[in-house]
Amino acid sequence: MFRNKLRAFATALVLGTAVVAVTGVATVIPAEAGVKPAVGNPLREALSLAGSGNYGAAMNKVREAEAAATTAEEKSKVAQMRQYVSVKAGGAGDASSGTGARAKFANDYRAGRYREVINDGELLRKYGALDGQSHRVIAQAYYQLGDYNGCLRYIRNTIGLGGAAQLAMTCASQAGDMEAVRDLSRDLVMASPTPENWSRLLTSAASTRGLADHETLDLYRIKKLTKNMKSADDYATLTNLALNLGSTAEGFNAIQEGFNAKLMPPARWQRLYDTAKAAAARSAAAFGNNLASAKSEKRGDDLLRLGEYLVGAGKAQDGVGVIKQAIDKGVSDPGGAQLRLGYAQLMAGQKDAAIRTFKGIKETENQKTIAGIWQIYAAVQK
Repeated sequence: MFRNKLRAFATALVLGTAVVAVTGVATVIPAEAGVKPAVGNPLREALSLAGSGNYGAAMNKVREAEAAATTAEEKSKVAQMRQYVSVKAGGAGDASSGTGARAKFANDYRAGRYREVINDGELLRKYGALDGQSHRVIAQAYYQLGDYNGCLRYIRNTIGLGGAAQLAMTCASQAGDMEAVRDLSRDLVMASPTPENWSRLLTSAASTRGLADHETLDLYRIKKLTKNMKSADDYATLTNLALNLGSTAEGFNAIQEGFNAKLMPPARWQRLYDTAKAAAARSAAAFGNNLASAKSEKRGDDLLRLGEYLVGAGKAQDGVGVIKQAIDKGVSDPGGAQLRLGYAQLMAGQKDAAIRTFKGIKETENQKTIAGIWQIYAAVQK
């Protein structure tokens, strides 16, 4: 019964006819077709082919008509016939179930007809069968077509970036949308702060243009805290940055960890190890005198360096106090000083205070970027 009604309905759509009920049977009354032969003829053939079960050939005729369609009426007729053939091809006993539409959707994807997969999405939507998994398949169809912007746009507009995070990340990267890459990286870390997800976020942040040495040092600090120090170069970079910026105890601790992890063969890294060890020893011996001198100065830049040194030496609570004194005196880089303060507070176990500090940093875009990553790190700590 359903198949008879479906065929009558399709015929009416193609020929532009009216359908009236006569003694309970659907009867087609011919009317003006409103389509040119180049569209109407292949659509009639599609109807016949679908009726005989030759759905592939029927869909080819639909495509032929689609290529010739130019008016809104013709395009509408083509779309309606496509729906008819799709439902019939799936063997649906009830069009409202969407069974046929789902079958075509799956078959098109398996056959690599990715443009058809995207078109099938509208048919699934009509039958209420467009679920989250179908959205992901359609997004993958965009990816397979090389339409990375379309993939990213589709994910954003349907299931959200977090609903297909890995695929969205790949499409964003291929499309060169680094802002989306960073947003996705943040979302992934917030949802699951694994070393792998942290690595993506830190790699993305490291590509930020114009990072200052102190900002790069912060990224390596977070890299160390999230168990992403994987090579001798990682430890050597952290060591050198810390030494150059006056955090000598931190620098020595970093290279010591690299040695302990068997990642830094002494034959290559002994000179840097000795340099870091000697620098840390000198800083420790001179700390008292340097602190007294820094407190007597009108500006707080030297105090700021000493406060950061204390954090790296494992005395974060003391470092917080010294850095606050430095800020009160006034420093040449207020945003950088706030980053140092937030880091010290976080290392001292003052998570809420650290988050407030990081949120308040507004000086430069790069400082806000680093502060945002520190906020994420603080937020996901248990």
